[in-house]
Amino acid sequence: MYKDLIEQENRLRKEADIILYDKQIISILAKYGKVQVQGSYYLQLMTWRDLDFYVQIDEISISDCFDLAKELALELNPIQISYKNNLLQSIKNEPEGVYFGLRTKVVGEFIWKLDIWILDKEQFNEQIRICEHIFSLLTPENRKVILNIKEELWHHPDYRDKITSLDIYNAVLMDHVIDINQFWTLIKSR
Repeated sequence: MYKDLIEQENRLRKEADIILYDKQIISILAKYGKVQVQGSYYLQLMTWRDLDFYVQIDEISISDCFDLAKELALELNPIQISYKNNLLQSIKNEPEGVYFGLRTKVVGEFIWKLDIWILDKEQFNEQIRICEHIFSLLTPENRKVILNIKEELWHHPDYRDKITSLDIYNAVLMDHVIDINQFWTLIKSR
């Protein structure tokens, strides 16, 4: 099973590279500010078609954010775009910034979800720090556990809304969860 998950992760990474480089998404984002690809791509823990981007813009203007979204829409021809302005509201476990989520079939017939956070320098650095900290704790053993749990959960209706990848990473890396049953026990106890 683990070998299959590693092969799947490698396939997803190759598809992601098409989006990042052939479709020039990094170049488009870099016109607006400093760009980092983070999340499961950075951590090498991909189990489904999802990319997370952070763009640092020190003086965030909604106009620039929508210009960026327009460029992405023209390049990716998304089937859905969502928008959230967390500068106007504070959402638990989300950065203070502007968010665009795109769903696109830019690689074959598969739907890819792109999460783009536009953040100021402080928020940008905080998100990078969190991801780098997680990366520093990864070992072959806990990477295997994380991939197995993510593979079990990414189709679950609560995944992304009530349960996130960060919950999985913290459960495995901080609470030493070793399987899906222990994960559910931990989540239900909170």
